[in-house]
Formats: sequence, structure tokens, C-alpha cells
Amino acid sequence: MTIVIRGTLPVRADKRDEAIAAFIAVSEGSESEAGCQVYRFSEDVREPNTFIITEHWDDEAALGGHFQTPHMAAFTSIVGDLLVAAEKKKGRRIGPPPLVLFRTLADLPAARL
Repeated sequence: MTIVIRGTLPVRADKRDEAIAAFIAVSEGSESEAGCQVYRFSEDVREPNTFIITEHWDDEAALGGHFQTPHMAAFTSIVGDLLVAAEKKKGRRIGPPPLVLFRTLADLPAARL
């Protein structure tokens, strides 16, 4: 069962370079883990300083182990200071970054497709 996670991270403009360095470090560390297929950040071309994280994991055990790694502990200790605080932006509320968990269609029994 492949697990896919997608999240949006609105970064403070004054912390952009620091955020990119943190994204690179956690991405490199995560992609070296067993069970991690993809761990990448990209920037939204329509929303300045808004980054999208995409993760693909082999299974729940791999994802669970990810949260126990030193690079993830380092990332979670600083990421809050890099993100835009909950405030109004273009008429909508920005809060904690939304994360969405998906299971791939390949994991569903053929009868359910």
C-alpha cells in the first residue's frame, strides 16, 4: 500500500532562504530512509513563498519510522518559526498547513475500481 501525503507550507518572506535550506535537509534525509519513495518540496507559482510538500511512502510502518528520525526532529523544531502565522491573506484564513493523506488507486482491489 503506497501512502501519498501532500501539504501546503506558507513561508514567511523574511525566512525564505532558511526555509529552503530546511526543506533541502529534511528532503535529503527522508529520501535516504527505507520505504520513502518521494519527499519533495515545490513552490506554488501563483502564491509567492508558498511551498508544496509531496511524500510517497511504501506503507504506514515506513511513515511511522520517519517521525522518529533525527532529521525530522530537527525539521519539526524549526518549521513553526518559518511559516506564516495564522492571519488573513487574500481574504482567507491561513492556519496550520493542511496535510492530505491519499492511498493510491493501485492499492484498491480491482473489483472496487
